[in-house]
Amino acid sequence: MQWEWRARPSGTAEREAQALTFRERKRAWGESRPSLGIDQGHSISTYQVKLKVKLRNRWLRPFPFPSQKFGTNPTAIMIGRTALAQDDVSGDGTISTVLFIGELMKQSERYIDKGMHPRVLVDGFEIAERATLEFLEKFQTPVVMGDEPDKDILKMVARTTLRTKLYEALADQLTDIVVNAVLCIRKPDEPIDLFMVEIMLMRHKFDVDTRLVEGLVLDHRSGHPDMKRPAENCHILTCNVSLEYEKRSV
Repeated sequence: MQWEWRARPSGTAEREAQALTFRERKRAWGESRPSLGIDQGHSISTYQVKLKVKLRNRWLRPFPFPSQKFGTNPTAIMIGRTALAQDDVSGDGTISTVLFIGELMKQSERYIDKGMHPRVLVDGFEIAERATLEFLEKFQTPVVMGDEPDKDILKMVARTTLRTKLYEALADQLTDIVVNAVLCIRKPDEPIDLFMVEIMLMRHKFDVDTRLVEGLVLDHRSGHPDMKRPAENCHILTCNVSLEYEKRSV
């Protein structure tokens, strides 16, 4: 039996191995950026990100990343799963999550190159996480959803979310529409049924022509060309049976 003796790697060799691992992770981040809609020619802090609707349309289902786009790189899969979890929990913030991960890796590279162990950086991230959660507990503003909810706070929440997807003028216009639509169908002590709100596409109209109709919109043509177009103080019969004459067969 022959024994093979190997010398323990020195501190320099260990740091080089850590740096190599980090460079592989950075390469995975670079590979994941194009498929997430992020331009390669811009830095993380300055470029405009266009994630489009890939994550919102569950583009990552059923597995985080298609093999033809991301391969089996574990770091790229981790980034995709994190963004998917963010989308499932809150429905927003996927772009911010991907950017935040990339910025953490970018800043960590500086300390990895100086010889710092990755475990030390992980401990620092965990300390920062606890401090952030403590700050959010003190900084958060409770929203009381009583008989008369605070519409100003609801509008600020809606406006903040809409401005990340739409231009400012349209987002401000839709803020009142969204808040009023939700409050219109809201019932006390019951979850909100968003299926009670229907979005209808009106052709030959502009986005700024969007408005809220508090009632029913019947998208039907008149039954006869001689019927009157406008009608006031009328009654509308709604039923789930057919009123057309059907010839019965025996």
